[in-house]
Amino acid sequence: MEDYGTLTFITGGAYQGKLRYALSLFAPYPVAVIDGDAIPETWFSKSREPRSLSEMGAIRLVSSEEIHGERDADNNAFDTVIVNHVERTVGMIRTLAMTPEEALENLLMNFKHSNQVRRLIFIADEVGSGVVPLGEEARRDREDAGRLAVACASKASRVVHVLAGVPLIIK
Repeated sequence: MEDYGTLTFITGGAYQGKLRYALSLFAPYPVAVIDGDAIPETWFSKSREPRSLSEMGAIRLVSSEEIHGERDADNNAFDTVIVNHVERTVGMIRTLAMTPEEALENLLMNFKHSNQVRRLIFIADEVGSGVVPLGEEARRDREDAGRLAVACASKASRVVHVLAGVPLIIK
């Protein structure tokens, strides 16, 4: 497995406190939070050129004590980046005709080449425990989200499941 720095994968049901837990790991320092559906498709393509996080227009700096509020990120390097709702990238991944595993590999490579991130945290809602969707596209999205979660967990040095705000360390 190639070294991507420190990658943590956090999963669990919706509204279980995954982001709050991730932010608590770095109290009281602000971290950059990127929503999964705000990652530009160019970050999923193979590139040897360094990328700048400023390409992502939806970066928020969030303090671990959310009472300090959010503020817009500037173009400085980020020590820690949290990609929240990484499962929302599967629609874009499909339009790029990539497998979730290929897309994740490219995304990690681009984060590594950006030379701006020391710690990377991916957060994904668990999608496999609910009712099976009726539509073919929705089923495919759910399956791809599961495959992406498996790929994230296999690449991560730490995997955490959050249930009712309580972290359960898996790996």
